[in-house]
Amino acid sequence: MRFSGCGIRKRIDRWLSQTASRRIAISAFIKAWARGSAALIKSELPKLGNRVIDLFYPRDCNCLACGHPLYASEHTLCDKCAAELEPVAGRRCHVCSRRLTSEQELATGLCGGCRRKPLARRLHGGAPLEHRGAAARLVYALKFDHVKEAAEPLALRMMDYLPDGFDALVPVPLHRKRERVRGYNQARLLCEELSRLSGLPVLDALRRARATRKQMELPADEREVNVKDAFEAIVPCYGKRLVIVDDVRTTGMTALECAEALYLAGAIDVRALTATLAMLGKRSEDNHSYI
Repeated sequence: MRFSGCGIRKRIDRWLSQTASRRIAISAFIKAWARGSAALIKSELPKLGNRVIDLFYPRDCNCLACGHPLYASEHTLCDKCAAELEPVAGRRCHVCSRRLTSEQELATGLCGGCRRKPLARRLHGGAPLEHRGAAARLVYALKFDHVKEAAEPLALRMMDYLPDGFDALVPVPLHRKRERVRGYNQARLLCEELSRLSGLPVLDALRRARATRKQMELPADEREVNVKDAFEAIVPCYGKRLVIVDDVRTTGMTALECAEALYLAGAIDVRALTATLAMLGKRSEDNHSYI
């Protein structure tokens, strides 16, 4: 049988430990309601609902990906969802790690997207998972459902693709307005977990110079324009080898713009590491958006 909860004492302890964050969420919702902002209400209501649900069904008693109660032998993920978090199978692009499918891709070792880019625009990077199934649900939970614990299982899989000999982890920054609404930066949460596992420090080397539209809302040909010159370095990076960390890689334009800002600040080598790779041109059934 599956557990329906983790006991009254654990629920109360969890409630007390998160009192401050619940108070912040409730306050933000009341302010949004008073201001009559539909966008703010829409963003704050799920957070408030999650806090109430958490009192009765603590997240560490349920699978972070599907929400089903866990067996005693399971931790953070049920066995079914854990089995879905398998690395991308088959041969991969030696630049971006995307799965190669066509004969031409297999012959060149490059996916179609990287093959069409000039050498100067090819940013080497890795990602353990394709953005579908349990992996997509975990990313969605981390970004939009306030499930910060989802960073742990994603970072564990990312460790196998963390390059050797690098100096620091650099999270892709959110614009300050978006981070204020969300309450945190999911890329930094991934960095913190990777830092704990690898010992590499987290370096907040970038900031958003301007607000941008969400990349997943745009077709591929508009994403490069959307993030062009959107990032700038805020600390010197002379002689450093840096790993840019984010949750999802689609066309790679965001990571590329971040890398160019770091090179301008003096970095000598920059790679990208994400939790998942989006399947370009396909619709995700897990988050109902084009990625």
